[in-house]
Amino acid sequence: SYSPRIRHLYGTVDEKLNDDVTAHLLFGQNWSLATLNGKGITPRNEVTPPVVEAQYVPGFVFTRQPQLRLTVDVDRKWWFALSLENPQTTFGGTVPAIASLVTTVPAGSGFGGNGISENALSINHYPDVIGKVAYEGAYAGGRTLHVEAFGMVRDFYERLDGANRNFRGWGVGGGIATQIVPGLLDVQFSGIVGRGIGRYGASALPDVTFNPDGTLAPVREYMLLGGLTAHPTKTLDIYVFGGEESEDAHYATVGGVNYGLGNPNFIGTGCLIEGSSLPCTVQTRAVKQLTAGFWQRMMQGPWGRVQAGIQYSHTLRDTFEVTQGGAPTAKEDIGFFSLRYYPF
Repeated sequence: SYSPRIRHLYGTVDEKLNDDVTAHLLFGQNWSLATLNGKGITPRNEVTPPVVEAQYVPGFVFTRQPQLRLTVDVDRKWWFALSLENPQTTFGGTVPAIASLVTTVPAGSGFGGNGISENALSINHYPDVIGKVAYEGAYAGGRTLHVEAFGMVRDFYERLDGANRNFRGWGVGGGIATQIVPGLLDVQFSGIVGRGIGRYGASALPDVTFNPDGTLAPVREYMLLGGLTAHPTKTLDIYVFGGEESEDAHYATVGGVNYGLGNPNFIGTGCLIEGSSLPCTVQTRAVKQLTAGFWQRMMQGPWGRVQAGIQYSHTLRDTFEVTQGGAPTAKEDIGFFSLRYYPF
């Protein structure tokens, strides 16, 4: 993130073009258009997993960033949107030792002139371009239904050997949010597949890695998320979610030096030995999680509401297999408790 940090700061303009068609303009920092919506394509109606942990669940496609978005709805049933969003690139794997290779404005360079220690900024030639279409309707028993599909095009840029080099990233995905039992049980599914999409996942896997000659290689990846949320009473919500993000390997070994992501020639013999002096060079292949929890609204009135939540998550990190050391994995179990007051 940047300093100072802003989560949401945006404005909207809505204009009715005729009896059936309305245009919506959004400008500023908000949830990415790639984030699953639950009602049309409108701000503050994103369907985020209702967990305590604000990094959500692996497999959930989201980010918050500056953007310019135009949306058109037809009779509040069909929605079409196009968004130009602030680009950034996440890198992974081994970086070749090439002096002329430039992919970022380095931290502490004074870029921006704010006089503090800045974060490194990747260099991108044009914004991330995201388009989405959504359908809003109902089916048997008055159950609400939201279905959407989206696509994105991304640009990854580097300066190498006196020349500008651009590499294309892309992703296609979609989601569904509906009621299994109206007012009692909701379900949602979402996902994306593509190249160079890691930044849009909760696990923040890399968008690109490097070839031995210093050129960038967008990494192929998929993300999947599914979840159920039950409302047994008016004040209690219970949820269970599962998700996964997984990347493919892209590597090469030249002159005894290992490059890229997922190279099997690394050594991981010391990874599962506590305090070992043996090497442990492995890279993440996938992150998976199963989580469950609840929210109990304890007080509700004109001065706001008070609610408490408990969440448990079981997370698994898989690594690419290496010839010496196999494919070490790591597991983590976390419990969360939250007590919140919402004044409005």
